[in-house]
Amino acid sequence: MLRKCAVGCLCRTLPGSGLESMPYIREELEDMGTVLQQELQGFEEITNSTPEATIEIQSVNHNSGDDINKSIPTKYYCYQNLLIASRNMYNFLSEKPFSSLSEINDYLESVKSGDDSKLLEYFNKNKMLKSIEYWCNLIKEYFTKSSRDLSNLEKFNIFMSFDLDKVGNSPLKLFSQLSITKEFQCLFSLT
Repeated sequence: MLRKCAVGCLCRTLPGSGLESMPYIREELEDMGTVLQQELQGFEEITNSTPEATIEIQSVNHNSGDDINKSIPTKYYCYQNLLIASRNMYNFLSEKPFSSLSEINDYLESVKSGDDSKLLEYFNKNKMLKSIEYWCNLIKEYFTKSSRDLSNLEKFNIFMSFDLDKVGNSPLKLFSQLSITKEFQCLFSLT
């Protein structure tokens, strides 16, 4: 088999060199051709004998209000990520996005219950909170002050240079992307 592979490689790498005309090489190539033909037939038999897969779709009835409350819309999940990261960074920031930890916790509880009106009102009053540059600067400050190891800051800069297109100008998308990135889980640990 090794010889057949070597002959096949030679013929592929040196096409038109006349190697195919040599009797022992032609013999090896013919043997290899029959082996490949047998494998192809075996594959066709398996493909033809495979039963068709059926997919059964079941309808789900959501009459209960409890079922609806269990599913969290994506925007609330993103709000939670932003608020949890804000809470974890709070003690390390000189310019704080929220006035107190209790305020962050209040917003977090209201978002968990499905009410984002207070948080949106706060964001509308403080336009800087809608800026991705503002949040990036806060995250950089956090990584600078929270650890002697500046590798997280370096990783964040790399993350922003490559994933800025995914994030756009949305702080919610920024925190959503950061929350699924292993290197930045320290921002989202529940303390």
